[in-house]
Amino acid sequence: NYTLLLVAQDSGLVPQHATRQLRVTVTDIDDNKPLFKRSQDEAPEEFEIEEELPVGSTVGVIRAVDADVGENAKIGYLITYGNEDGLFGIKRLENNSALINITGRIDRESNGEHLITVKCFKFSATPQSLRKMYNKQDFSEKQIRIKVRDIDDNMPVFLKNDITIGVRINVPHDTLLYTLSAVDEDVDAAPITYSIESIKFERSIGLHNLPTANATTLASAFFLDNNTGELRTATNMAEYYDGHFTIKVSASNREGDGKAFTEIQVFVVRDRGLMKFIFTQPPGEVRAGLHNFKGDIEKALALPISLNIYDTTFLSKSDGSLDFSATSSCFQLVGAHTFDLKEMEQLLLPGTNPEIDDIYHKYNVQSVQRCAPLLIKAEVTWVQLCVLAIACFIGIASLISGCVLCCSYNRWQRIR
Repeated sequence: NYTLLLVAQDSGLVPQHATRQLRVTVTDIDDNKPLFKRSQDEAPEEFEIEEELPVGSTVGVIRAVDADVGENAKIGYLITYGNEDGLFGIKRLENNSALINITGRIDRESNGEHLITVKCFKFSATPQSLRKMYNKQDFSEKQIRIKVRDIDDNMPVFLKNDITIGVRINVPHDTLLYTLSAVDEDVDAAPITYSIESIKFERSIGLHNLPTANATTLASAFFLDNNTGELRTATNMAEYYDGHFTIKVSASNREGDGKAFTEIQVFVVRDRGLMKFIFTQPPGEVRAGLHNFKGDIEKALALPISLNIYDTTFLSKSDGSLDFSATSSCFQLVGAHTFDLKEMEQLLLPGTNPEIDDIYHKYNVQSVQRCAPLLIKAEVTWVQLCVLAIACFIGIASLISGCVLCCSYNRWQRIR
């Protein structure tokens, strides 16, 4: 607004004049575009929120400016990029600023931060939607980086549940049986610790009359590393032959009820109850593919069983020498029960399953045999039979001769 004072005066000896006040009002026209006050290379404005906040929660407030006044200065806002999942919304406020809020589920484990682009418009010309990448030279656009802060909303989870393994009765103390592994999806989760909750032991059918260990003895049968999850033997397994342990293990990284549980069945077996694979490769090469071999066999059997492979050593020949180009690996099939030798032979001997035969060819398995050598009965030759018959004849003849001699002696005594 401008105020002017107008004066009109005549040219007389005594000048006369009159005054009038003039007020000039300048009306605004919409000749400015709204923009954000930022430099061209300015970093995105940052906000931080917690994950799992409810829908409608506030992220932050941003503001653009328009040099016009009144209705011409009203600004509209729109998220134009980075919000493809619809997690955020924007709402114009009465003071011409904009409120960014949450419109979807925010999960830190899915995405740790979100980079969105906000564009400002004349309020009357704000579009309903627009997808446009950020242009740093366009000052009507601004980038917003929303960082998501992690909360402890996930429990540890074991990578494998209901584990079945086997152990031979002659293994030394501190033998590694299995390494447990659990994960917590929370990014900032505390380290996971493992604990044995309980141990039970059962004998196989027909052996229940044998003495069983008490709870104190069972508790000291195994050692579990709380940090690494390594389960090891801590006692002699010989007294537990032909039985199995059920070990309940927990994983936790918080106080309270935040625990995950799994069970491990450990079958104690003797060599005479095992089979063995004969590989035509040295142990080093066999070990490299043993994990995949085990998985392929279990998949081909298509049964709820586990293939436990106990060792990978040079092949010992029947004469006691070692074959350094071949490998022997004793194994056992374990499921709801331990499989005996005949059952394992029916399932795994070459020629019984074409799919398994292909696996044997792939991993260079030459044969499948019993792990413990068979006790072969000695064959008796006809010469040995003749010698035995002669020995029996001599014994019988000696007995008869002794009886005759005794009778003759008694008769001689009576006659004399």
